[in-house]
Amino acid sequence: MKKIFSKLIVCLFTTSIAVSGFAVDARADAAPSANSGVSVSKNRIYGSDRIETSLKISQEGWKDGSDTVVIAQGYGYADALCAAPLAKKYNAPVILSRQDSLDENTINELKRLKAANAFVIGGTASLSDNVIAQLKDIDVDIERIGGLDRYETSVEIARKLGDSGNISNIVVASGAGYADSLSIAPIAASKGMPILLSERDVLPDATSSYIKGRNISKTYVIGGTASISDSLETSLPNAQRIGGATRFATNLAILQNFKSDLNFKNVYIAEGDGPAGNEFADALSGSVLAARESAPMVLIYKDISDDTASLIVSNMEKDT
Repeated sequence: MKKIFSKLIVCLFTTSIAVSGFAVDARADAAPSANSGVSVSKNRIYGSDRIETSLKISQEGWKDGSDTVVIAQGYGYADALCAAPLAKKYNAPVILSRQDSLDENTINELKRLKAANAFVIGGTASLSDNVIAQLKDIDVDIERIGGLDRYETSVEIARKLGDSGNISNIVVASGAGYADSLSIAPIAASKGMPILLSERDVLPDATSSYIKGRNISKTYVIGGTASISDSLETSLPNAQRIGGATRFATNLAILQNFKSDLNFKNVYIAEGDGPAGNEFADALSGSVLAARESAPMVLIYKDISDDTASLIVSNMEKDT
């Protein structure tokens, strides 16, 4: 990680679409790559905060509207982490909200989308009954999906993806942090794989029961042993660990593992770490946009590793 992100953009290739909450001028321009001659357009999708950014992503990806939306808490990651596969199944944007109410801009976006149905993720501690009342006031049918904790919520979301015969591959990631789930979310969504949250050493009862009731042919364990222990990994059906020493190394390992499934015509970049410790929101709301195009989601903080930059450059198309 020798040079800041701007070197990647200016000297290596620039990139396609940056998803971020940083308040700078939106732009869309094209410039030739210094080393390959390709023409690369770049665009920033952003708002004044994480909630408005999720609305801008909705406007970018669902210009013609959407019958269904997924609404998740924007300031607590636990319940929302597993929502991307559900949103992809219903071709729905992930719209973030505060716990107590939907703001006016969100209401206006739901009206623009002509949303008739909403999945509300988590219990009342995540999104209050007032949010439900606001949705009813604009004639949106609601289904709240939640459990007693984040682990049960991940299982309840998984159940909405399909019955036991439709789900053969699953993802297991730590429920104690957001980074690993964010990295795998677009790929899990594009492949219809549920993201099940777990403790490090013990599989929660709800997760264990879900897995036992299905004929799982592949389990992707995301992150290193600090996230999911070796003993837990060995207890899972046909488990394959994808992880690295850091969240960014794990992100790279995921991109490398699923490289043949990814379309590098578009590359999405979002913040995956920061001083506050809750910099998950832009990648979460952007994950479904990436999943719709089977595009990579690259997590960064201040700079990007040479290995990740090389992976993108070596796989990008002439008009990325």
